[in-house]
Formats: sequence, structure tokens, C-alpha cells
Amino acid sequence: MGQSRADLAAPVEDLLYAGMRAWGLTRVRLKRLVRRQPSDPVVCLLSVAFGALRRGYRENAVVVDQTVRAARDLGGEPTARFVNGLLRAVLRDPSTAALDEQQDMARFNAPDWWTAHLRRQFDETTLVQLAHAMQSPPPFCLRYLDGREPAMVFSKPMSDLLSHPDWQAGRVRVQDQSAQALDGLLPLKTGQTVLDACAAPGGKSILMAAKQAVSIWAIDASAYRLERMRREVDRVAGHLKGSIKVCQADLTLPWEEQMLPPDLPQSFDHIVLDAPCSASGVARRHPDGPWRRDPQQLEQTLVLQARLLDALWPRLRPGGQMVYVTCSIFESENQQQVDAFMRRHTDAQSCPAPGLMLPFAKQEEDGIWVGQDGFFYARFEKKLTH
Repeated sequence: MGQSRADLAAPVEDLLYAGMRAWGLTRVRLKRLVRRQPSDPVVCLLSVAFGALRRGYRENAVVVDQTVRAARDLGGEPTARFVNGLLRAVLRDPSTAALDEQQDMARFNAPDWWTAHLRRQFDETTLVQLAHAMQSPPPFCLRYLDGREPAMVFSKPMSDLLSHPDWQAGRVRVQDQSAQALDGLLPLKTGQTVLDACAAPGGKSILMAAKQAVSIWAIDASAYRLERMRREVDRVAGHLKGSIKVCQADLTLPWEEQMLPPDLPQSFDHIVLDAPCSASGVARRHPDGPWRRDPQQLEQTLVLQARLLDALWPRLRPGGQMVYVTCSIFESENQQQVDAFMRRHTDAQSCPAPGLMLPFAKQEEDGIWVGQDGFFYARFEKKLTH
């Protein structure tokens, strides 16, 4: 009896992600071995095949046979011969194939401009760590909201998570270890108001509301992401000490120009800005990300980050604190952005914060992957005026 479509969903997704992580390797090998680039569907097929060969997903002969069959369906016999010849050329010369893996585009699964950013910032030891993390399964990290210790645990990915009793009871969330570094970072006190800027899908709002009885305004420009956030807040509401109010707005625009709730405070005790960024710290979770971006988009993102910082700072009460967060490891989005902000705002005082948290991954003896994504945290306090 054949497998159902539902049974095939997980292995197909696994193959696709392995293929996406081999996209850079595929570009390296095509540049080395062929004069004329094949069509996009064939490149995608080859990337899935190279991902499967890299992981030893099946015996090499089985991977080649299945890939050639798929190529025949895509483009007939000429395409099948081309794919067969390319795969066998790689397998015949394992030494050269191994050298392909050492090319930056293959190691970091990213285009040249992206890897150039990494090389400008990090030494070779750190680059080895980043490359290993990029090619490793992302850790599956759970955060419990019901007061149990430890609150954070690593687990094997659960295909049946949505049916798990703890999930259905709202006691647990999936949240990376680095994203949880906000826990305890702000001096939250009962009754305070907090602005969570660019809040959706809501992980940091929930983290704060589970910690303290504060009033959180979660604002984001995306209606779709906010709807997801509302559903998640409703799911975990029974385990929150604080309240979360969700609101759609463009935080770079003056508030009086937007249709905002009349009870929205004009200033806040604390602010969290989870800024839009390149997502270079979470590229292993989104391996298509580096290929969907370009240097011009990064420059636009840097401008947007600065605009958000400048727009939100006046909303912070004197003596209050603001946390600036990105899921990027690029210095231009992190410390350089912070230094420029501090020069523009002399009433901002730097406070201790985690700073740059590099991605890493390690497999334990029980087979569970532990580690964290790449994040950056900075914290400022607004000086009291006399």
C-alpha cells in the first residue's frame, strides 16, 4: 500500500530544506562543470539531489536513479542524460567534490556579497562555527509558560506538536534560545506600559507578559502577521500575568496621521524594537533568505532601522529603557547602528545587554540538536532631565 500525501509531507519537506541548503553548492558545481546553465527547474532538482547526496539520505545510486527519472519527466531524454552525466561526474571525483564544499558560497549557502560581509567581520575560527551552524538542523527549543523549571528545553522536532496536551493548553511555545534572551533584560514592574514595536508574530510580547503584570501594546505594520499573533495570544492567555493589546500601525509615521486606538499611550515605561533586518542570523531556518536579498535591500533596511529608532525614542519616558533587537549578525545592522543612534541622541545611556549572539549548533548523545540562532541585543536608558 502506498503512502498517503500526509505521510509524505514530512520527508518531502526534509528533502526540500536540504536542497535549499545546497543551493550555493549547486551554483558552485554548475559554474565548474557546465558552460551553459540549465533551466531553473533543473537547477532546483539538482540542488535537491546534491542535498540528498551530502546527507547520505539514500545510497548514491538510488539518489542518482531517482533524480534522473525526475529529470526525464521535466525535459525528456536530453535533460535526463545531462543530469545523469553531471551527478556521475561529481561522484567520480570525490576530492574535487569535497573542494566544492569549501567554497564560501557552498559553506554559507549565500551569494558573494553576503559572504563578503561575514569575512569582513569574523576570523576563520568563527567562520567555521557559522558554516557548521548554517548546515545543521535548527535546534527545536520550547518555552514553558506555566512556571515549571527549566522553562526552556530542547527537544526533537514534533510533527504532532499541535495535538500535544501542553500545546493545546497554552502552556508551551516554540521559541529559539536567542529570542528568549529578552527574558529578564528589562526592569519590568507591575502596572508599567510597554511598547513592543514590530511585534508580530508575538514571541517577545508573550515572553514579557508571562514574566510580569504589565500592559503591553504590540504594534506591527502587517495585518496578516498581527492576526497570527492574536491567535497565539488567545492560545496562551491563561498563562499570562500581563495584558497584550494588538494594534496595526506604521511606526515610522506620525501617530496623529493614523487611525490608532484612543487609549493608546503617548509614552511608555519601556520599549522593545524587534527591528526589520536581513535575518542573517536565522538563515539556516530560512535558507532561501540570502538568495532573496541584495545589497540595495540591506541599505534600505539600515535606513528603516534608523528611522524606527528615532521615531520611537521620543515615546520613551525619562528613566525608561529601550531594547533594540535584530536577528542579524551583520555589524552594520547591529553595533554600527547602535553607535550612530547614540551619537544622534545624547540623552541615551547604554546599559548591559547580550550584544551579538552568534548561531551555533551541537548534537547531543541522545540525538537532540541544541544551540541558538544569531541575534543582537542592545539596551538604552533615557537619562532623567533635571
